[in-house]
Amino acid sequence: MKKYVKKQLWILFLVCILSAVPVYADNQYVVDQADLLTDEEETAINHEIIRIRDTYQCDVVVVTTNDSEGKSATAYADDFFDYNGYGIGEERDGILLSINMDIRNYALSTSGQAITIFSDSELERMSDNFVPYLSAGQYAKGIEDWLSDVDFELRTDDGTGYAYEERNPWVTALVELPTLFLFGLICSAITIVIMVMMSRTAVKPQMANEYIDKNSFKVRVQEDRFLRSNTTKVKIESSSSGGGSRSSGGGSRTHRSSSGRSHGGRSGRF
Repeated sequence: MKKYVKKQLWILFLVCILSAVPVYADNQYVVDQADLLTDEEETAINHEIIRIRDTYQCDVVVVTTNDSEGKSATAYADDFFDYNGYGIGEERDGILLSINMDIRNYALSTSGQAITIFSDSELERMSDNFVPYLSAGQYAKGIEDWLSDVDFELRTDDGTGYAYEERNPWVTALVELPTLFLFGLICSAITIVIMVMMSRTAVKPQMANEYIDKNSFKVRVQEDRFLRSNTTKVKIESSSSGGGSRSSGGGSRTHRSSSGRSHGGRSGRF
């Protein structure tokens, strides 16, 4: 009997210990530890993330915190992604937004194929869109705006890390061609009408000398004289910079998290 009681006590002790460790459910992609969202906002955002995740097979996570555990926003975001098992597929594709209230910093962490899809320039553009909402305390609006950009980048990605419309100018040209053609047609018609009206009001000269402007400038002597020439030479220095790989015209810088995994991303204040 004593052994049974002791066994039950050990089980109860283990349950208490494990309950103190945060465990995030499979469908919990919004972890609002800083309590910045209402229940309705959290539910709506979580549903949108699930839709994006299921459509593009790329994990999307939002975490807020009042305790960055002494880490930078980037380190916190990377570790939260890695140690909570996020990411889809062998390369653990995914992107995470961390809002760290204690240090007033945000961080975007990308993993797997998401590193290529969300290039540095695209992460900068996304940040320019949603960070003003964070600064204004409109956290739900900021997250929704970020999710809209995430959806756009995943939907238009062609495997190079650029949105297709942005990378291929022919797409924009073909879409705008009818409008440009109509605008050009209208401008041409207006020009022709003006020329016809001006030709009708013009007075036809009677004598040939009437075509000559009496006050026009008269050139009597014309000659070219070479004076001197100056030649300036400037040495062009070639230089290279480190700090992460970047492909020509774009790309993503990467770094290692505490787990040893490779991440891309961006961080800043709000």
